[in-house]
Amino acid sequence: MKEINFFALGGQDEKGKNIFCIEIENEIYIFDCGLKYPEKTQLGIDQVVPNFTYLKENEDKIKGVFLSNPSIYNAGGIGNLLKELPNVTVYCSEIAVDLLRDRITKQKIKHNASSYKTIKNKDAIKFANAEIHVFKATASFPNTFGFAVVTDQGTIVYMGDYMIQANSEYSFEADTLWVNDLSKQGILAFISDSEYAERIDFTMPNHRIQKYIKGPMKDLSSRLIIGIFEEDIYKVYEIIKEAKDAGRKVGVYGKTMFNIVNSKLVQKDLDLQPGDIIPTSEIEKYPNCVVIINGTGDALYSRLEKMAHESEDFISFNEKDFIILATPPIAGVEKRHAQTLDELARTNARVMSLSDRTLWTMRASFEDIKLMTHIFRPKYFIPIKGLFKNFLLAEKAAIEAGVNEKNTLLISNGQILKATNGKIVFGNKKIKAGDSFVNAIGAGGVSSVVVNERHQLASNGVLVMGVNIDLKTKQIVSLIDIQMRGLIYVFEDSPIFKLTQKLVADELFVAAAEFKKDPKTFSLDEIKKTLQFKIGTIVKQETGKKPIVLIAINEIDESKHYNPKPMTNNNKK
Repeated sequence: MKEINFFALGGQDEKGKNIFCIEIENEIYIFDCGLKYPEKTQLGIDQVVPNFTYLKENEDKIKGVFLSNPSIYNAGGIGNLLKELPNVTVYCSEIAVDLLRDRITKQKIKHNASSYKTIKNKDAIKFANAEIHVFKATASFPNTFGFAVVTDQGTIVYMGDYMIQANSEYSFEADTLWVNDLSKQGILAFISDSEYAERIDFTMPNHRIQKYIKGPMKDLSSRLIIGIFEEDIYKVYEIIKEAKDAGRKVGVYGKTMFNIVNSKLVQKDLDLQPGDIIPTSEIEKYPNCVVIINGTGDALYSRLEKMAHESEDFISFNEKDFIILATPPIAGVEKRHAQTLDELARTNARVMSLSDRTLWTMRASFEDIKLMTHIFRPKYFIPIKGLFKNFLLAEKAAIEAGVNEKNTLLISNGQILKATNGKIVFGNKKIKAGDSFVNAIGAGGVSSVVVNERHQLASNGVLVMGVNIDLKTKQIVSLIDIQMRGLIYVFEDSPIFKLTQKLVADELFVAAAEFKKDPKTFSLDEIKKTLQFKIGTIVKQETGKKPIVLIAINEIDESKHYNPKPMTNNNKK
């Protein structure tokens, strides 16, 4: 039997940046590749994606990336992955291909146009060491997939996004018959989404917004504006269905979502007719239309705030509007969510916000995990996606479903699980895993050191010291200049100014004396390091702050400086 390695490069003990890998000898299969939004202290950072070092070192082994769906947390890092590994094949649904191409084009990332391969329910993709079967699952995106990796040790099931839904709804229907058949094959391991395991119930029917929009939808005297995230396609279905029943036109603000709504899949599911969906430019012509405003993470709030300030094209809010923010805040944007609600309130429009207590994300809750684990009856259970506390609850659900407590395996990013002869144990080695920071320029341009320095600069300011010394004697030949920004106001006779000047003068005096004895002992780099540390210590003692200290010591050759001769008058009388 071929040895199997399991490991995650992201998503473990964090929210977002999900990426899980299965390695069978010389083949690597990647499942999902998402991003997460930066913390408040990570200044100048737009997104955080996984560290792809291991994948770049083993590029020839990668057989493909298999996407559950194109949500930001599952596929937001694909553009950055393709930038690093342009020849990797991405297996995903047709709607995901369109969305990813549009997203990556906006990022201006060059990649192979043939990188995508469309997959559908019950597809089987054969490789040398495994066969991957595709099956439908229910989540916020239509045609969300789970994957069954058939190996000579048994079948491994990966489900990145799913929930249990009793009734069939459009393209969100899960293939429950195939799942039942799959469970009869003998499941070696079930790798399950666990981020919302703390919700002790089934997700259904708490994911629906129908009951919250039905009343406002009947009030034809006002315009209904609903803000959602880009991945909330199920909500789009609900909104359009209710709008059609109420005889309202629907405007979709956002090019990506407009393209999704006009895709063949959505048109067929909702039986849309010409005129049901109106272009953005015509929204103001229909005073009682329904407007869907969408965006990814922070982009949604930026759009809503611009509209509140009447600085967005085609649409602005007024006192007759009813605004519903129909998506609970996600990790990393909670503060922005609150700020946006405050800005919307200033428009005098009626505003309603749905919290995560009333509206649940379409992901597996405790009972969903428990039931799905019971259906599969796996030998091993591996929780992924979420914080450690979520993993413990998912583990509890799996144990209640019949999994042996010793066979529930909780791993961190980079930690390896090894399967040999149908037995999975923890490996001794660890793979390099961490964060790659993305700004407006692209991935890899910002290191963690730079991020920490930005935080230090914003919190404690900067001190710059400059002085000139003689190239030959190393003695000071200029005034010692000290500048501070974002720290304290400094004047020349202040104690901190005098202390710092004296420190610099003393250090350079000692260095010049040592140089006179033995020139080889003189090291400008070492002097700068010493001054940085000692100046930082003085400032810390005097102000309580620890600024960035920049040292500039210039060596100049005094003997070569221009020394003008006194002018003589040659015009003798």
